[in-house]
Amino acid sequence: MVKKVFVKSLAFFLFISLVQPAAGQETLRIASDEWPPFTSKDPHQSVATNIVETALENIGYNCSVEIIDQFDDVLKGIEKGTYDGSAALWLETDRQDYIMFSKPYLKNQLILVAKKGTHVSSISNVWDLKGKRVGLVKGYSYGVLVDKKHKVKWVRGEDDQANLTALLQNKLDYMLVDGLLIQYLLLHQKEDVETHLELGNVLISRSLYFGIGKGHPKAEEIIEAFNKEVLSMMNDGTFHNLLNINWFEMDVDGDGELELVAKNNSVGNFDPEIPYEVWFKENEYKEQKARSFVVDGQEYHNWDAIPSRYKVAPVQSEELSILKFSF
Repeated sequence: MVKKVFVKSLAFFLFISLVQPAAGQETLRIASDEWPPFTSKDPHQSVATNIVETALENIGYNCSVEIIDQFDDVLKGIEKGTYDGSAALWLETDRQDYIMFSKPYLKNQLILVAKKGTHVSSISNVWDLKGKRVGLVKGYSYGVLVDKKHKVKWVRGEDDQANLTALLQNKLDYMLVDGLLIQYLLLHQKEDVETHLELGNVLISRSLYFGIGKGHPKAEEIIEAFNKEVLSMMNDGTFHNLLNINWFEMDVDGDGELELVAKNNSVGNFDPEIPYEVWFKENEYKEQKARSFVVDGQEYHNWDAIPSRYKVAPVQSEELSILKFSF
């Protein structure tokens, strides 16, 4: 059975619009730190910045993006008015005093990763890691995950590559890796992953937000317009291209259930095992009855129902290979 879903015709976006901003268009000062693949001086490792820039330009704002060394300086700069906002934030109670947050537009899904041969699939919560050395990335807030009551030996490395090196050298028992990085690893380094690593469960999910300092006179107006534009970008294929992902999960038709949305009409030969979940809803989704797929604007209620003409390998852009690890 096939159901028509409201999806606009796909438009290819590379990273930012090529249309020049109109004369007198306001420039927003956006600051972040180095956090690939979400924010970085390298535009190929800065998907969150690219999403935010595209959405803001589409609603009439130019962006001046600065990548600085310390994340704390980003927050201090927003609070003081040095910067207007930031592209990639986790929502914390104290930050709400001076930052107006968008609806979440991405979802950080922290997946437990271990060295090949380590039993990892049975670990489903932080309590199971008691006494273990687990790698985190220095400078980021992991919230209640790193509560001392769990008695986990949290080890903060400079970045994911440093944690991976430590894991392979047996200096860590596990590391937490964002689901987006896992997508890229499986796409571009599948053989390396299968040779060296064991992928476990998602231990925690945290939503990623765009934020504007409450001192900005148009903060509320910008956030409201941004939220609407992001939802439009999720429906018209822009998100797939900016993230360089073939499938992601989102609620396309607003019925409270997640659909697997294809990047284009070349979906490959196999049912996607680990689609990337995009979060854009304030309430929890209702329990899924079965997976459904959206291809070229049509919803199919199982993989076999997708016409064979779509089951061809998609062309991957090496230029958009966001991040690769050294094993």
